Amino acid sequence: MSQSFGSRELVACLLCLGFKEEPQTGSRHLKYSSPRSVEKGKRPFITLLQGKSDYDPIIAENIISR
Repeated sequence: MSQSFGSRELVACLLCLGFKEEPQTGSRHLKYSSPRSVEKGKRPFITLLQGKSDYDPIIAENIISR
């Protein structure tokens, strides 16, 4: 059985991994910048939909593996 994650759990995980919260600009999306350098052509940040109670396990794994 796989465990599901919502926005709150993913934010806690990102903060533990060293991501920094960026200012919110009037949307439901939260933005977190990566603590590591990112290869050229890839985004140096992750966005999450605020208040989402359940993310698909594959999406959650992709976000955490960045």
